[in-house]
Amino acid sequence: MRRAIRPTVIGLAVVLVGAVLFAIRLLSGDGSLDRLRDAGVIRVGYAVEAPYAFIGPDGAVTGQSPELAKRVIARLGIDRIEWRVAEFGSLLDELEQGRIDVVAAGMFITPGRARRAAFSEPAFKAGQGLLVRAGNPLGLHSYASLVARPGARAAVLSGSVEISMLREAGLPEDRLVRVPDALTGVVAVETGLADALALTAPTLGWMAHTRPQGGTELAQRYAKQYASDLEAWNAIKI
Repeated sequence: MRRAIRPTVIGLAVVLVGAVLFAIRLLSGDGSLDRLRDAGVIRVGYAVEAPYAFIGPDGAVTGQSPELAKRVIARLGIDRIEWRVAEFGSLLDELEQGRIDVVAAGMFITPGRARRAAFSEPAFKAGQGLLVRAGNPLGLHSYASLVARPGARAAVLSGSVEISMLREAGLPEDRLVRVPDALTGVVAVETGLADALALTAPTLGWMAHTRPQGGTELAQRYAKQYASDLEAWNAIKI
């Protein structure tokens, strides 16, 4: 990340191919940064979605977004972080209502979101993915094949860009299964409530590799994308 502070925003964002891992609305012009430094604490909101943000084995909040946030916040001279977990779809609401100061989560930058929060410089890229049941019994290899398969349902995070992407691809509203978080989406696929989960490839690849007993896999078209994203991810130097 080249800059930690912009003229009007504290920069903490990490972007994926159009997606952002941090959304901030700390305006230096209104004294927010000075207030936070004086208080010595900042409230950081996150949604559980590995590898962007999750709880580690030691019970601490970790992941790509929180770890980058920790480094930047330390450089800003703020001593303590209060982590606030929320459903993905409510993170910007929490930010606007003043219950958190920063969002650290896997979040695409869209014009609508950019009107609600200030995003910092991009720092990471990742592609889309599709998680399906092991063996891919319905042959779902892309959003287009999902739309073309009669009755096939896609699990999506409430408030995610995948909703609009699938709508634009032609998937009817009644074939969208809205879930509050990534893990619920994976369980929806495992149990047959949904036929696929649409999210970014790093999240779906992580889920498929850490829950082998669940019987899911990354659709083949996206497996190569995941490998490429993982290579780029590991090369990041914070």
